[in-house]
Amino acid sequence: MKHLTFANPELLWLLLIMPIILIKYYRSKRSNQVQGLQISFVDKLSIQSNSFPPTLLFLILRIAAILFLVIAICRPVKKEQVITFLPKQQVSIMLAVDASNSMLAQDLKPNRLEALKDIAGEFIDKRSNDRMGLVVYAGESYTACPLTDDHQLLKGLLKDANSSFLPDGTAIGMGLLSAINRLRNSDTTGKVVILFTDGENNAGSVSPLKAAEIASKYGIKVYTVGIGTVGKADYPTKDAQGKVKLIKVPVSIDEKTLNAVAAKTNGRYFRAKNNRDLNLIYQEISKEEEVESQLVSHEQQQEYFLPVAFTALALIAAEIIFRYTILKQFA
Repeated sequence: MKHLTFANPELLWLLLIMPIILIKYYRSKRSNQVQGLQISFVDKLSIQSNSFPPTLLFLILRIAAILFLVIAICRPVKKEQVITFLPKQQVSIMLAVDASNSMLAQDLKPNRLEALKDIAGEFIDKRSNDRMGLVVYAGESYTACPLTDDHQLLKGLLKDANSSFLPDGTAIGMGLLSAINRLRNSDTTGKVVILFTDGENNAGSVSPLKAAEIASKYGIKVYTVGIGTVGKADYPTKDAQGKVKLIKVPVSIDEKTLNAVAAKTNGRYFRAKNNRDLNLIYQEISKEEEVESQLVSHEQQQEYFLPVAFTALALIAAEIIFRYTILKQFA
């Protein structure tokens, strides 16, 4: 329910200025009437012919300006009680993205890495109340974005994610460990890693299972996602003339290890063989990480200071213009 009120109602006493101005105007008018008895008969008729004295116009403009100015100083606000659904708890989610060269394979369109980025962006939009971050890994790993509430920033960094300055390889354990380091001190109720890979752990000093043990210790749930079709996939490469051509390469995902990592942390393993699978996986994870919502009532207010203040200034300007230009002879 909306209602208009004042943020500074104690300043309404300033309206007492208005009766003072009215009294002053009344005394001035009486004084002018006495002086008017001494002027010529023609001048008296001229004054009486003015049905609306200019001095009265000045008075009305001044009174109105003071009224709006005092109202502006008192800060008029319109308050409204708004009821919204808010989650009872917040979830921290780290995306661990494999950006090794094999992620350029085109069994997902336009390729595995770009398909992952596109659908991950939609996932980020749907988790608007969660804190999220991004780890990118290949032969080594790095944190592209620590946990943040700024999802537009995260999506921008995800779009630019690549392994151009990382050695090639697939350090699944290192990618998972980097994500764990970002989550372990989080104060949110839920802590989740979603790890994507299209291969086997062949780099890094930490094994995926060892990283999973550490995740379990900190109460971090890990969802693992294997990306790639069954059999062989098209992979872009350059021939001797530098022209890009597609060759068939075998798809080799260590599903046994990915299953074990997920099981050790009470998570789940998924396999994305195409774009549709990947989209459904994101939906399933989002569903599993749903949090209970609650009705929250809060007061929302809209300020009206500026329009009222501008009205007061316009009235003051109008009096000045009339007094010193058009009606200057009557001032």
